[in-house]
Order: sequence, then C-alpha cells, then structure tokens
Amino acid sequence: MNRGFSRAIRLRDTLLTDLSSASNPLVWNGDASFARSVEDRVLEAKPFHVDKNASKFLLDSAAELSAEDFYQSIAKVRLPFKELWLEIDASTPDGKHHGRLGAVIDYVEDGLRVFVAQLFKFPRNKSLSVIYSGTEVVFAAD
Repeated sequence: MNRGFSRAIRLRDTLLTDLSSASNPLVWNGDASFARSVEDRVLEAKPFHVDKNASKFLLDSAAELSAEDFYQSIAKVRLPFKELWLEIDASTPDGKHHGRLGAVIDYVEDGLRVFVAQLFKFPRNKSLSVIYSGTEVVFAAD
C-alpha cells in the first residue's frame, strides 16, 4: 500500500496557510514582509507537479554534471511563465517517511531566484509540517 501523499494534499496549499500565520518562522521580530513576499510570489506562480519519472530523469541528469555546470544550468533556465511553483514527491532513502518538496522560482535582476520548502508527514501522529530551507538562492548567469 502506498503511504505517500495523494495529489489532494498539496504543499502549496499548506504553505500558504502556514505563511499567513503570525507564528510562521519567516516572520522575524514581528516583521512579516519576507513571509508576505514569498506568499505573494507563490500565489502568482503557475503551479506544476513533477511526477516520479520526470523527477528521476532530472536527478539522474544533474548527477552527471559538475558543480559549476549544475549551477550554470539552473542559472540559464528559461521559465515558460514569469513565476513557477514546482512540487515533487519525496521520501527518505528507506522509503518509510514521505514528504513533498516545493519551490517558487522567478526572475530577479541578478538571475533566477529559488525559494524552497518541504512538507513533511510525521509518522507517529500523521501531522503535516512545513519545513523551510531558511534561505533564498539567486542563481546568477555570470
């Protein structure tokens, strides 16, 4: 029996609820501007779910690149829309714990900006929690 996420449980929806919370970890010393910025970008982004086969293809292809080539390939990506929201199903290597990775990706003056979050299902009580990468990365074309 597959105990992963159904497509009905989407990280995007859970993330948006979490971002609007006053207790969100992206709210720093009462300043919610960064959380609001991420929330606005996620709301504007065109959402896509990357299935297992596409995810495996991307992972296998990335593994063949050097670190420099990997970063440059991301920096030179042409998005089909101004902003994208991508979700990918994920699980631990042993397959016991399931989650979902998501990223809002858009262009900024310096390059391609990526903000990553993960939805994790705790096995004991089956609760869902959003885990933030803690940072935003800009992949500059140079």
